[in-house]
Parts: sequence; structure tokens; C-alpha cells
Amino acid sequence: MRFVELAIVAMLVLISLMVAITVSVKAMRALREAWYNSYYRLIEPALERYLLTNEPQPELEKLRPWQRDRFLSTLIVERMALLRGAGREYLMKLADDLGLVGLYLGALRSRRRWKRARAAENLGYFGGARVAGPISALLVDDDETVRAVAARALARIGSEEAVRSLARTLDAPSEITRLRVAENLERVGHPSVGPLKESLADIASLGTRELNGPVMAAQVLGNLRAAEARGVLKQAARNGAETDVRAQATLALGKIGDPEDVPTLLACTRDAAWPVRAQAANALGMIGEVTSVPRLKEMGSDDAWWVRRNACFALANMGPEGEAALLDLLHNDDRYARDRAAATMEVRGFTRRAVRNLSKPGKRGERARDTVSTLVRVGSTRYLRDLARALPEGENRALLREMLAQHGVPSGTRSPPISRPRRDDGRNRRGRRPRGRRRGRGRGRGGRAVSFEWFVLAVNYAILGYFVLLNAFYLVLYAISFFEISSYSRKEVFSGFAELFTSNYAPPVSVIVPAYNEEATISASVRSFLSLQYPLFEIVVVNDGSKDRTIDVLREEFDLSESDQPVRIQLETQPIKSVYSSASERMIVIDKVNGGKADALNVGICAASYPLVCCIDADIILDEDALLRLARPMIESSKVVAVGGIVRVANGCEVEAGRVVKIATPNQSIPNFQIVEYLRAFMAGRTGWAVMNALLIISGAFGMFRRQDFIDAGGYAHDTVGEDMEVVTRIHRTLRERGEDYRVAFVPDPVSWTEVPANLKVLRRQRDRWHRGLMDTLIRHRRMLFNPRYGAVGMLAMPYFFLFEFAGPVIELLGYLALVLGLAFGYLYVEFAIAFFIAAVGLGVLLSVAAVLLEELRLNRYPSWSDIVKLTVYGVLENFGYRQLNTIWRAYAIVSFLRKNQSWGDMARQGFDPAKGKGPKKRGQGAA
Repeated sequence: MRFVELAIVAMLVLISLMVAITVSVKAMRALREAWYNSYYRLIEPALERYLLTNEPQPELEKLRPWQRDRFLSTLIVERMALLRGAGREYLMKLADDLGLVGLYLGALRSRRRWKRARAAENLGYFGGARVAGPISALLVDDDETVRAVAARALARIGSEEAVRSLARTLDAPSEITRLRVAENLERVGHPSVGPLKESLADIASLGTRELNGPVMAAQVLGNLRAAEARGVLKQAARNGAETDVRAQATLALGKIGDPEDVPTLLACTRDAAWPVRAQAANALGMIGEVTSVPRLKEMGSDDAWWVRRNACFALANMGPEGEAALLDLLHNDDRYARDRAAATMEVRGFTRRAVRNLSKPGKRGERARDTVSTLVRVGSTRYLRDLARALPEGENRALLREMLAQHGVPSGTRSPPISRPRRDDGRNRRGRRPRGRRRGRGRGRGGRAVSFEWFVLAVNYAILGYFVLLNAFYLVLYAISFFEISSYSRKEVFSGFAELFTSNYAPPVSVIVPAYNEEATISASVRSFLSLQYPLFEIVVVNDGSKDRTIDVLREEFDLSESDQPVRIQLETQPIKSVYSSASERMIVIDKVNGGKADALNVGICAASYPLVCCIDADIILDEDALLRLARPMIESSKVVAVGGIVRVANGCEVEAGRVVKIATPNQSIPNFQIVEYLRAFMAGRTGWAVMNALLIISGAFGMFRRQDFIDAGGYAHDTVGEDMEVVTRIHRTLRERGEDYRVAFVPDPVSWTEVPANLKVLRRQRDRWHRGLMDTLIRHRRMLFNPRYGAVGMLAMPYFFLFEFAGPVIELLGYLALVLGLAFGYLYVEFAIAFFIAAVGLGVLLSVAAVLLEELRLNRYPSWSDIVKLTVYGVLENFGYRQLNTIWRAYAIVSFLRKNQSWGDMARQGFDPAKGKGPKKRGQGAA
């Protein structure tokens, strides 16, 4: 009895300690902020007087070293970021006189990476040219963040030694280091041209492995428009040992835009490698010299699609001569050349202008009628038919319809859909014959009979051990997550998101937005996605056979026109009806036959133009820098093939124009329970699994993948309701079987927000579907279970999910039943029941409160005291009733799975502005 009493006391003490720490952290943060503000109020006036008078200030000289490091250096950096000229010189002198420069020079040799990074960051502002050497040594630091901060500091210094150190680092083995260095060389500007020319000058003597530097140097010189580098760029374009070097040098010449380089570019258009030809066409279009029109016209029928595309766009920039060449291409024998020329004329507005001029007198009208007649005669009529329907009644519309009718083209109906039948080879999904069911004899092997009492006791003790093991595993994940989130939070200080947002080197992203019956919200959702902060991205909207006006709303709002952009169907999908592009926005829209969310995402990924694809829900809310944060792990390491992020609960938050502007908890109990669940699942569970490279699920609401790896794995499965978990597990399996070194990462930062169910009926459907998806994934990939070939996924993640997630509901309910039976028949002592309660419920309370503590300790997204207190209370209450209800739903999901139930169920949502809506929004099986 004494042991049980101690266990109860220990559990209560631990829970109370967690609550006390959570409250203390909140209070200490408020006190620290007040303490810091008091020092800033003391130091700031003295610093302003120093800037005005350039005379020593006693208040500054009396500061202790730690006060100078923590407060004075921060104020100096803030002002140096704004000041120019004499003010900066005064601050640099002040930092040197007060010993800050010497303090941070010593910190550059610290064993602590964050101390080295902070020292380099501050020295970049007030260290001057003399600290360039010590900072350059950090360009080969073991830590990636320290190297990035050092590159940024050297760019701020901008001395000759600093620039040469950066240029030499373009050959660094790390891809992210090369990108960071290139970004900072561009910020330095003209002083970096000389070292970059030297990097390109002797490329003939370099091996393939060493060509990273020249490629990046050519790219930076082109972005700088460095005319003095034309000579070395022309040499690289003609004699480069590798295709990448020639292509980048060719593009750089186009960016510089000197007409004297046209002969060199024309020679590059005959290069054997299509990327060089494509970039040469692009460069000629940038220069706009009409003497290149004949060669560009020839390139319009090139074998490579990108070469044809760039050549036609270049002709569109050449004025009347280029437009005439495009018209000539419409008579080409090559169908692909005709289609590309027609598509270019549509996108650049030539076709629309010609239709508007059909009724004009003189040469303008004659030229317009000839253009339209040629388009009709060669069969490029899809866009013309759209215009015939969209134009107002008048002479132009009548003439256009007449010209279409003369060639037997109907103008009052929609274009026929593109027929792409689904593959059907008559084989089942796994390609195996179903095996017959084995019949058992129904008898044991004999032996001594087992009493009912012994059975009940054995079940109780086994399940007690099960709960202890489950919570112990969770505690290990919490410990791993704590250190990972702590590291991430410190790294955020040196993230350089402002530089990344303006970078020319961040890989472009295609954002895939599946839509089904989203007529009311699709326009606002797409506009919010288009306003995301990222250097280069496109929106790919996939209309999954909507029954409402979703596609019409998109066409009207974004001025869409039908496009000939090819969609290489590399995954099994439903047929595509039409492809549309926008002349004003970075987006394409695909209209297809309904096939469900997974099918829509697969089509979008096949249509994506960029190497990174981000799959999101149409009703998700993203932070403005969500793409930057999610893409950063992929930018920093080419080994990262997929990234997920924390999905937060938007219920109770204030949302304006598709952005969360105020974070708060809701008044309803059910969403608050789910907030605690999300904190526990994302911050502790997924962060810990990602550290072990065993993360099995990336939320379907917001996740990023490398397009080629995703396609190689087979894309989303159509015949499961848990496609997000299944595809990540299959990516693990595919890459492990190929023996590749890879990572599936997780960003422990709230980057997306979603509305969660607010009533039990909808919540039950959601949890039922989640558990069916989990079971389907585990059974599909059961071969990975306890298989060392699959590393931590096979040896840790799969056993955990099989034992604690798949079978968890049955085991937990069996434990409750066995406990009740044991107490009812007198087989169990009260002490055991208390121990069982502690293991099953008490540790659950501890973990829930710990999740709230971790949120407050590291992320601190809930600013109000009332929110933290509310979440702590719900973290305790969650384990009394709500958790058991979830267990019953998940157990019922097992029955649904055995019945082969594949339905999604209607997910009714209230929306983020209920006052404007007429009723809840529903998303069903066909919904995206």
C-alpha cells in the first residue's frame, strides 16, 4: 500500500510541477521582457546622445561586459541596419572602444555553435574590414547555420578580402553553402565581379566534380548584369566542359543584354545539348535583336519542348518581325511547332488583339483577319471558340463565328475533352492471386486448464505493462523533441528569411491545390496562396470534376485561356478535360474527371513545372512565410525528400483576408481538446520521429515533396482513405529498397492552420477515417515490420504503430473491461487498480500537460494567460472521458475496416466567418 501511495503522490507532484513550470515560464518571460525594457530605456538615450555629439557617455562606459553584450550590441546592430555614412562610423568606433569587437573575436573560437554564429552576425555589422579573415575561417565550419551567418557577415563587410573568401567558397561541397554564398555575392554587387571572373577563367582545366563554382559564378555574373564579364562568359558558353556551365553562361549573356553577343548566342543555338539551346533562345529573346529571328523561327520546330517554348516566346519579344515569324510557324508541317506558336500567340495576347481588330478597316483589319484565318485553317481553334462565346454581341463576334463556321468549327459549345483512358491490365492491385483461408482444427495442444481468475489477472498485468511501455516511449519522444525544438528555436534567430525571400537560388515550388465544389471560396483561397512569400512559385489548381461553377469562377476571376502546356501523365489518373493558363498570374488550372483528392493531387503533380511540389487543401490557412519555412530543409540539404510542418487549430482565431491575425483558443470544449491533441501529436510525436528519420505521416493539408522522388514512389494511392500516411510510408520503402541516403524532415513551427470539427458527430467520422487509413497503410506495408533493411522505420516506427496505434483501441478497451471484472469478482486489490489508473490515465495527464509546457517554453504562440490556463485544464480533463470516447471510435473503425468501408463521410465545417455563410461547409468523398 505504501508503494501505491508513493506512486500517487509522485504522479500528483509531477503534474503539479508541470503546471507550475508552465505558469512560471509565462511569468518569467513577462518579467524578463520588463527587465530588458528597463535596461533599454537606460541605454538608448545615452546612445542617441553619442550619435549626436560623438562624445563619450558615462552611462555606456559603466556598463558591465554582459550588459554590453546583451543590450548595447543589440541597439548598435539595430541602428547600423538603418544608418549610413558618419553614423555607422561612430557606432563602429564605439563598439571597438568599449571592447565589443574584441569580445566577439574571441567568441568566434567558442565551442558553442550559437555563440559563434552570434559573434559573426554582430561583427558583420560593426567589426569592419579587419575581422574579415577570422570570419572567413567560419565558412568551413562544421555547422551549416554558422557557415550561412559567416557568409552574410562577409557580405556586409564587403572588403576585397571578404569578397575573395566568398568567391572561393562557391566550390564548397555543401549545396546550401554555395547558395548562401551566391546570394551574398549578389548583395555585394560590383566588387564581386573580379573574383567571379577568375572562377570562370580556367574552367577548361577543371574536372566535373569541381564545376560547382563556375556554374554558380556564371549565374551570379548574369544576375549582376556584369558587362565587364562578357569575355569570360562567351568563352565559357563556347568551350565549357559541362552542359550546366555552357547553359548558365549563355543565360548570363542574355541577362547582360549586349547586342554584340548575338553571334555567340546564335552559335550556342546549335549546341548538341538541349538545355544550352533552350537558354540560348531565352537569351536572344532578352536581347531582342531582330537579326536572330530566322534562327529562332527554325528553333520553333526543335525536338525539345523547352527549346520550342523559349524560341516562340523570344519571337514574341521581337516586334512585328517576330509576330510574322510566329504566323509562319502556323504553316509548319510539324504539328508541335504549330501548337506551340498558337499557344504563344494566345498567352502574349496576339490572338485576342487580332479578334478585336477583325472589323477594323485597312491593313490592321486585313492583318487581323489573316491571323485568325490562319489559326482556324491549321486547327488551333480552342481559344478562338472560347472568345466566340465570351465576346459581346457585335461585328467582331459575328465575323469570328463566320470564320469558324466556314471551316466547320462549332462556336457555341465547349471544346471536347481530351480522352486519356485509364490503364486497365486486368490484374489486381498487388498482382497476386488471393490465397484461400486456412482452416484450423479449433483445438489446443492439451495441458492444464487455465482458470478464469488467472486469465483476468494475466490480462490486467499485461495491459498494465503495455501502458507503462507506451508512456515510456512517449517520454523518450518528448525528450528528443525538446532538444530538437530548442535547437530549431535558436536557429530561427539566424534564419535569414528576408534574404531567402529575395534569393534567386531557392528552388522553385509548384503549389498543388485540389478543388471540388469550391465555388464560394476558391477565388479567395487562390488569391491568398498567390500572395505567399517565396522567390518563385506557381499555383496548380486541379478542378476534380466539380458539379458547381468552380471552373467558371476560376476562368472569370483569373482571365484563364486554354493552353497547350503538355501534362506528362506519369501516374495513373482520371482523364484530363482541359488545361488553362493565366496571362496575369503564376498559375495553371486543370479541369479533369472526378477521381477523388488523391487522383487530383496526382494530376497536379504530373502538371507541375518545378522540382518541389507542395500539396495543400483548398481551405487551409497559411502563414505568409509558410513556403519559406517548409522549403528551407530542402534548400539546406538535397537529401531531404519530403517535409511536413505543424498544423494548428484555427478555431477561435481571428482570420482576415486568408491570414490568422490573432491567435486565441475557442470557447467550445471539443476544439480545445483537439488543440491539446495536436500539440501532443505534432510537437512531441512527429518531431521525435523525424529526428530518427522514421516519420510515417505528413499531413495532407500541407506537405512538400521532391517531385521526382514522389513520382518514383507511385504517387498517392486511390484506394485508401489515408493517402497522406500511405505515400510517405511508400517513399520510405522505395528509397530504402534503392539504397539511397535520404531524410523525411519535419518543421516544428506552426506554418498552417485548419478548422477542426466542433461537434462529436463530425469528429467521430474524422477519427474513424483516420484509423482506417492507418490500418490500411500498416497492412499494405507489413513487410517492413521488424525488417532491418528499412532501418528505424522497420525496427521502430512500424512496430510502434502496429502495437500502440493499430491495436491500441482494442487493448485499451480490453484493459478497462478486465479491470472492472477483476474488481467485481474480487480478483484484484484496490492498490492494483490505482496503479492501473496511474499508468493508463495519470501518465496521460502528465504527457498532455507536458505538451502545453513545451508549447509555452519554446514556441509561445498563445500570448494570453487565459489561453495557457485553459489548455492546461483541458490537458487534464482530456483523459477523463474524451480519450475513452476516441478509443471507442477507433475500435469501431476496425470493424468498419474489416467491412471494407472506404467512405470519407461528410465533414461539415462552420468556416472562419460564420456570419457571412448560410450554413456549414461540407466536404465528402469526392472532395479535395
